[in-house]
Amino acid sequence: MKRISTLVLVPSILLACGDNRPLGDADAMVDAPPDGPSVIEDCETQLTNQSITLTSVLGIYGRAAFDGKTVWTTYSTREIDASGDPTSRLDTFAVRLSCDGQLIGGPQRISTTASANDTQPLVAVSGNAIMYAWSGELDPDITASNCTAGSCLRAFVRSYNKNDAASPILFNDKTLLMRYDGTAYNQNVLASGLAAGPDGHFYITGVRAVSDAPGWTVFLQELDRQGNGVGDAVHPLVETD
Repeated sequence: MKRISTLVLVPSILLACGDNRPLGDADAMVDAPPDGPSVIEDCETQLTNQSITLTSVLGIYGRAAFDGKTVWTTYSTREIDASGDPTSRLDTFAVRLSCDGQLIGGPQRISTTASANDTQPLVAVSGNAIMYAWSGELDPDITASNCTAGSCLRAFVRSYNKNDAASPILFNDKTLLMRYDGTAYNQNVLASGLAAGPDGHFYITGVRAVSDAPGWTVFLQELDRQGNGVGDAVHPLVETD
């Protein structure tokens, strides 16, 4: 059986700012195709022979993952404040599409941490879980950010049930927390890759600051479907001598 695991959308993803509909919103649903090899192959044909552009307002950094029947898409768009006005920051949003580009669910805001500029979102599918990840720079002028200038870069994750997208696994986003040699790290982290692991687990990669070096090191962290780190992160390039 042929299978598409990840695809990248045309960068000019366009969606309405301010919309926030569940990824499983019944009003936005169309019938997803049934399971079966012929359906997978039909979806593959559609997805490899066309580009999908969603129309309305500006969105950037589009990424998508294919679960065998539908396409889970994430992107960054302008943050809307409580008064309904756009700010200078970005938020992470997601939509779910059929193989021919019809909207199945969303748009839904995935990022929930206030005062963060969220960019470069990622998405992957493993088992019955959909995981989103992105990088966010917190505002050091906001006390609730709990960071100071120079230590405000974080990576965030949030997960959903593939078969019940209206019920998130994580109802709010979670700061990526990794451990190395018994020490927990969550500051100055930039996520750059997300891949499916076995049984609803995921692998996230990126770089983080190393104060003892000083400098940056790449990392790989296994995550469970709740966004928790499984074991220590792998840091192949940490050298402090």
